[in-house]
Amino acid sequence: MYYSFKFPQHHKTDKEINNYSISPVKQLNLTKSDIKTIIQNAFQSAKKYIAMVNMSELLINKNVYSLPELSRYININIRLATKFLRFF
Repeated sequence: MYYSFKFPQHHKTDKEINNYSISPVKQLNLTKSDIKTIIQNAFQSAKKYIAMVNMSELLINKNVYSLPELSRYININIRLATKFLRFF
């Protein structure tokens, strides 16, 4: 199976659509555990940058400072956006 991600671009940017294939990822033979570890490490690294720009408190107040909280927030907002887009 072939997956492709297409991200929207602002109308003032280049009209070229980027194709992000996961084929190279499959060649790495990563396990679910490997992917989970990569995501957790990336999230912890991002939290360090968030702290550097003094945004930690904001994210804590918005209940999106932990990975499960952020995941839940994104899931809800994607569902809402999808539901909204179906009306148009």
